[in-house]
Amino acid sequence: MLKAYDTSLSLENILKQSPLEAYLAKQYQEQCTLMADLAKTHLNKQDYSSAAKLLNGALAIAKEQSLSIEELITELKEIEPRFIKEQLKIEYKQTSEAYGINPKHKQHLEKLRAEVKERLKEFADLDSLPDEATVDKLQDLFKYITKEINLLLQNILQDCINLMQEELIAREKPPCDYALVGTGSLAREEMTPYSDLECFLLISDPENKKYFRQLSKLFELKII
Repeated sequence: MLKAYDTSLSLENILKQSPLEAYLAKQYQEQCTLMADLAKTHLNKQDYSSAAKLLNGALAIAKEQSLSIEELITELKEIEPRFIKEQLKIEYKQTSEAYGINPKHKQHLEKLRAEVKERLKEFADLDSLPDEATVDKLQDLFKYITKEINLLLQNILQDCINLMQEELIAREKPPCDYALVGTGSLAREEMTPYSDLECFLLISDPENKKYFRQLSKLFELKII
């Protein structure tokens, strides 16, 4: 049965509306398919991060509902090559760990999550407000998590720099000094292994905005 949509809506807005309807109807396969279709519209507009978010969302739903995930994974893997080809104007060559998802980073995060899960067990029996010593232990744990997430982010950013150095051969390093600055829970040292990430790149020379804009987009893609 065909669905009736407001004809004043664009195709993209219809696609945005459809996954929610599929979710409410518990039609999860259709929801994943529609999210993948919407991801393609974003890719066609060179909005790579939105496409990656949609595909990752569809992948999470597919895994939860025991649906096929191979096609979604294939489409996800195609986003970074398209970014490199369309934005850096070069052919994609998967020759180093700088490309795609570095398994070392995934292992780092998984290990951290498992470690924190174990350490939280000592706080599981709290039935009242914690005493000062317990609060200090929790704060130390948050600081430790923040330190590990900072290290992970620095390593991911370095992968991006290495990739751009590899492709933009004339440049051996970023063209000016920069800093990766965390905000929110990252700045307050209150991170958890599942916290969202809020950060930005601060650069010393605005003449190099194009390089760092590309770097930040690639960095975002790898985190997504």
